[in-house]
This record gives sequence, structure tokens and C-alpha cells, in this order.
Amino acid sequence: MKAYQVTEFSAPLVEQEVPTPEPLGTEVLVRVVHAGVCHSDLHIHDGYYSLAGGAKLDLLERGIRLPHTMGHELYGEVAAIGADVTGVSIGDRRLVYPWIGCGQCGACLAGNENVCIAPRSIGVFTPGAYADYCLVPNEKYLVDIGDLDPLVATPYSCSGVTVYSAISKALPIGNKEWLVIMGAGGLGLNAVAIAKALDVANVLVVDIDDSKLDAATEMGAERWALRNRRIVWRWCHSIAAYDPASGYLGAGFLHWQPYGAESTDRTSKSWKGETLASIYPPFV
Repeated sequence: MKAYQVTEFSAPLVEQEVPTPEPLGTEVLVRVVHAGVCHSDLHIHDGYYSLAGGAKLDLLERGIRLPHTMGHELYGEVAAIGADVTGVSIGDRRLVYPWIGCGQCGACLAGNENVCIAPRSIGVFTPGAYADYCLVPNEKYLVDIGDLDPLVATPYSCSGVTVYSAISKALPIGNKEWLVIMGAGGLGLNAVAIAKALDVANVLVVDIDDSKLDAATEMGAERWALRNRRIVWRWCHSIAAYDPASGYLGAGFLHWQPYGAESTDRTSKSWKGETLASIYPPFV
């Protein structure tokens, strides 16, 4: 089969012919129909994550091996199944949940594979969606999305579960409290949509880009534009519940105070100078 692989960090992907996997036992071979490109793929392609003070997190040291097939956002069609697979059939189309653990540690046995310290995440530590086919170790990682548009749903296996997890940590949010979303990029706007779907009454989005704030406003959020980028906690896309009347934040939330924050929204002047809240660390 054809695969586009990282053979050298920071170099162009290379088209390779590699063996097509044959599923055994609980494994499912999925023919790739849609593959998302996540910003994490850019870091994997670079071979490192930038850290504070110019430090780098080396991905070779973290277990990534070359050549590597990226792509952890995957929707596809079941092409072949192992002998122990009973819940899906050849031809079924499914979204793939990629955050797979070792399957043996305490976190995995408790159903928390996404925090496994020996992960086998598809497209990160095992071959992913930038190929004709992808081998999934168990049918339990295949999600039936019903009548959802797969073009829209494919990235949700990453961005969607990320913001849903963060919002879930902030719930419950009362009708007199505010959900504060830091940043109106892809994840931030996903957070607005999910918060509204969860019937969160009051959503405030903070950003420095008016066009992104316009998009958030169209989705039903209030807005606060920061005109000075310097803030104490510079985590983006962090979420917390905040009640401006009582100052209630909930256990585990940290305050941050913007320097020179200025609201440009004439309907939101009451937010000027308020102290907001940020979850630390963001999106765990």
C-alpha cells in the first residue's frame, strides 16, 4: 500500500510502498477515507516540541521512530477484520479513536487509556492515516458517527474530545456563572459550539483577533479583546467557570490578571478589568 512517511525530521514527506497489514485476532484494517491534519502533526514532522526558555522536547527520546506515518484524525471503511472481531463488518464506515494505551497498566484497565504512560496512539506512536490503510488494534476504538458529515466529524477525534474533556472538568456551570474560553482558534470555537450544545448559558471568549471574536459572537458567545499580549498565565484555550457576582471559581482553578486588558465590545464594558480564571494545565 501507499504511505506518506516522515523519513527525516523537517524534510518533505516521502511516498513509500509498504506492506498492507493483515489483521489478526481483535484487529481491524481500515481503508482511509478522510484524514485530518492536526497542528501536532507539524510538531511530529519537526521532531520536537518547543518548550520555555528555548528548550525542546525531543520526540525520538519520547519513542517516535522513523520512518513514521502520521495522521491521528481518521475516518474510514472496514476493509478486513481479525477472527475475534464481531461488532463491525467489512464495508462499515467508522471514525477511529486514536488515543490508545498499552492496555495493561492501571490507567488503561480503568478506561483511561489517554493518560497511559506507554501509549500506542495511532499516528503518533503507531502508523496512522497518511496511508491507504490503517491497522486498528480493537473494534472498540471504532465509532459510528451516524448521519454526521464525516468531513466535519473526522477532526473531532482530536479537537472535539480535547475541548469536551476540558469543559467537562468545568461543569456544572450555573446560569449565573460564566464559562471563559481563552482563544478563539480552532479549539476555542469548537469549545463554544460544544458549550452551547451542553446548554451553558453564558460563554465569554477572550482573544486578540477581532475576526476570531466575530466568529465566536456569531456562535452566541460574548467577547473580550485583549490589546496587550502580556498576561501572567499565557495558556491559550483554557476554560473555567467564573461568577462575576460572587467571584466563585471552584476548586483547582488559578487566577490570572491581564495587563492593560481592554474591551472593545460596547456591549461588554462590564468585563473591563475583571479577573478571569484559567485551568492549569490546559486540556489535560
